[in-house]
Amino acid sequence: MSAPTTEFGPSWLASLPPGARVLSRTTVEHTVATVGDGGLTARPVGRRRARYIPLALVPTADRDLVAPGARFWLVSERVALGHGDVDGSSAIRFRRSRTETAEAAFARDTKAGAR
Repeated sequence: MSAPTTEFGPSWLASLPPGARVLSRTTVEHTVATVGDGGLTARPVGRRRARYIPLALVPTADRDLVAPGARFWLVSERVALGHGDVDGSSAIRFRRSRTETAEAAFARDTKAGAR
């Protein structure tokens, strides 16, 4: 018996070469706790422990949204590129409205973000 296959659709983070496919996607919403000169601390929603995130990882278009209490998504993907090669990438997008979804936020600009 084979394991069920999950279809993740196209990558949220980059355009993929023909034949490549997304193997996994993790989306974690965070809340900004503090902002400093070189970065910010944020905690995943529902968790107590904060993590440091360098400001360089925040897309330029989202930097005006960086403030205590702001929410963003950190998305990580694993992608099969072919010939057995697997690559991982991640990116951050700040929430621009209460009703915006993570998928919509990443659709705004698929080229920005961390690699």
